[in-house]
Amino acid sequence: MQKTNLKKLVITLLIFMLIITAGFCTVLITCGPPKLAFEQIIIYKDIKKDTNEPINPKSEFEITSKQIYATIKYTGAKGSDSWQFKWANLDTGEIVLDSTKKYNESQPEAYFQGIIASNIVTTDEAKIFQGTYKVEYYHNGELKQSSSFKVVKPEIQILEFSTASEIDIKGAPVTKTEQFNINQIVYACVKLDYLVTGNILKAIWKKADDSLIEEEEIEITSDYYEPSYIWFSLELSGGLTPIEPGAHKVEIYLNDNLYDTFDFEVIMEALATFNQGTIFSDNEFGFSIGIPDNWSYQEEKSNDLVSISIIPPEDAPAEFVFMATGAAAIKPYDDFIKQEVEKVAKEKNWTFADLIARDYNLKNGTPTREIMYLYTDSSNKNWAIAYSIIEYKDNAYIYKVIVDDQVYGDIAEAVYYGMLDTLIFK
Repeated sequence: MQKTNLKKLVITLLIFMLIITAGFCTVLITCGPPKLAFEQIIIYKDIKKDTNEPINPKSEFEITSKQIYATIKYTGAKGSDSWQFKWANLDTGEIVLDSTKKYNESQPEAYFQGIIASNIVTTDEAKIFQGTYKVEYYHNGELKQSSSFKVVKPEIQILEFSTASEIDIKGAPVTKTEQFNINQIVYACVKLDYLVTGNILKAIWKKADDSLIEEEEIEITSDYYEPSYIWFSLELSGGLTPIEPGAHKVEIYLNDNLYDTFDFEVIMEALATFNQGTIFSDNEFGFSIGIPDNWSYQEEKSNDLVSISIIPPEDAPAEFVFMATGAAAIKPYDDFIKQEVEKVAKEKNWTFADLIARDYNLKNGTPTREIMYLYTDSSNKNWAIAYSIIEYKDNAYIYKVIVDDQVYGDIAEAVYYGMLDTLIFK
């Protein structure tokens, strides 16, 4: 998630509503016309299927309610008389149901007593609106009873929480863990029963000693009445606040009320390892060099040059190239590097920031010249173009890296120097 991108889902409440009406009645045995009478309308969540008697009467319902019933008891109605239930949302002015029927068309001259029921139903295509409702009951077009109720938004609740190193597009944890490598991202996944506008979730990331690392807040701006995830993230390397290995925690708040505190651990693990034994060798230029575990390479070769591009296991803002060629063709080295770097910077429209140069020895004792150019791009990202050139037996061995120094610098450095440490000349 983008954090602020939390899956902000919009439910379009359709004006259409699926309506079901039902009646339960018995014939009145009487010597003359009985007295016509109606009891109060009762609003409730369910009815007994065989008698239409109400179950769980109430005057307030959550917007997630699957159906809402209204019933009225009557006596003395003639079969040919008509009844009418009218439901109105007083906030919107909408008539959401207007249903009229005869009490008993098959026995128009008989008199009846019983219960008339009417309801509105939530379906995949239609939802029950929030608001204040009024239900009216008419007999032969004359208003006899009315009642009102409210449909309100539910109070959201946190169902569960987990930390993860990977999430899916909905923010659900894919790889749950409480231990993270220093180069990973910690995801704090909060599962809610609903998303309800106006509620605020907050994550406060802290060290074990309670000192603040970062604080992040997300306000829910759309309603969605299904279980959903909101997630927060903490970048362990390359973020605004460097995170050191050790014990850490995250506090989760719902509307400034602490839900709970969750511990996690950050461990230091080698950003690049060389345990799988992948080696690139070239007999013409007489060298071999190790390839990082789970990385691959692509070779290009001509009469006077061999070049390998080292490819990360996943997309990364970096380019790694190791080359070998005749030394005389690229001397003086500093001028060669400057021309190559300026060409790249011009193509990318980068702005020069600094130049760092040094001479040092490789792990195998070979003298090495290193030059690093630092640039910024149009969005103020920091980029580094680094070259190390080693001369051995009239050949030059060049390792070049171009990297987003802010995001991928630590990993690039581990790969860069890790490979140079494996360089062997034959």
